[in-house]
Amino acid sequence: MQPRQFLKGQRTAPGAPIPTFGGIVLNAVTGAVLLWLVPRLLPHGTPWVIRLWIALVGSCFLFLVARLDFAALIFRAIGFAVEKLWDCPVAATSLGDFWGRRWNRIVPGLLREVIFLPVARRAGAQVALLAVFLYSGFYHELVSFMARSGYGGPFLYFLLQWLGVAIENTRRARRLLRDHVWLGRVWTFAVVILPVGLFLQPGLVHGYLVPSLTAAGVPGLER
Repeated sequence: MQPRQFLKGQRTAPGAPIPTFGGIVLNAVTGAVLLWLVPRLLPHGTPWVIRLWIALVGSCFLFLVARLDFAALIFRAIGFAVEKLWDCPVAATSLGDFWGRRWNRIVPGLLREVIFLPVARRAGAQVALLAVFLYSGFYHELVSFMARSGYGGPFLYFLLQWLGVAIENTRRARRLLRDHVWLGRVWTFAVVILPVGLFLQPGLVHGYLVPSLTAAGVPGLER
């Protein structure tokens, strides 16, 4: 889903990810099960952090993927060549694939036009790539600050993502990840998920996410 897709006369590019009604139903049901059914079936002693992650994944399926796919399907029905905003992020085989083509697909297009291309013309692609992740870190720092969750963590998180992308762009790493798809998936999961605590800091989790999920009826998160 990119801004140009709303221009008159635009057509869906061959092979572009487009939403389907069946996919929307599947994602919505998956999200609902993870949010409201699974927590009720978990043993009483299930660690709180596991409950939280199940709820977060469920909310992503329901409120990000299914809801926005449904909106895209409506736009397509009235004549706009709108594509999926989230293209199965768990299928990513590299960080470039994850951040550039699967996760929140409207952002890479905007950052490419506004930051990457202008900086790349003057300072080269590597500096431009760093500028994109610095901007992402700064933007999420504002979110963290407004949620009274401190500062520094989101910025460091996106610096680690830039470092990971820079590593996988080397010739040796690129060949290794291309030849071993399973390794690419493990690598992507590790770099994206393991340092996520830098982004999901306690203030954001306890001050916003948990109250929102609890208000939505997710059981077992009260402490």
